[in-house]
Amino acid sequence: DLHRLEVTVGDVAKANFPAGTFDLVILAGTLPNLHRLADCLRRIHGWLKPGGYFVANFPATDSLTARLYGRSHWMFAPSANTFPSTLGCSTALANAGFSIDSLKKDVQRPSWRKLMTLSRIPFGDRMLALCGLRGRKIPIPISAPGVRIIVAKKPFIQHS
Repeated sequence: DLHRLEVTVGDVAKANFPAGTFDLVILAGTLPNLHRLADCLRRIHGWLKPGGYFVANFPATDSLTARLYGRSHWMFAPSANTFPSTLGCSTALANAGFSIDSLKKDVQRPSWRKLMTLSRIPFGDRMLALCGLRGRKIPIPISAPGVRIIVAKKPFIQHS
């Protein structure tokens, strides 16, 4: 409402939109949870208008965080079905017909509550409530550990 954007929320695997419906599709914290990733990316590609953008973030297996945590890297995205590498994600998007516009670290301003929950500090929520910080975001953006954000574009002309 604030920016007068039309937003549609749904399940990528079940949604049925006409071709060329959207200018932008965003999957925030969702890409690794998709079953049959290649099929879902092709569907999203079809829903976009020519020149439309797809934006997603994902925990990259080739990140420093993933290398440091090894097999425990899953704890940063416990519901994930897929842990792509940067190259794997780029390749999957290219195979679905996208061109990669940018790829960078995902920088966020999470809430104090989210950080406290992830750090598992005892009585953290209670401390935040006492300080009046429970619903507030941290004052500076930080890089989400090992998470990349990728922006891809549906070309105006499709090459076959």
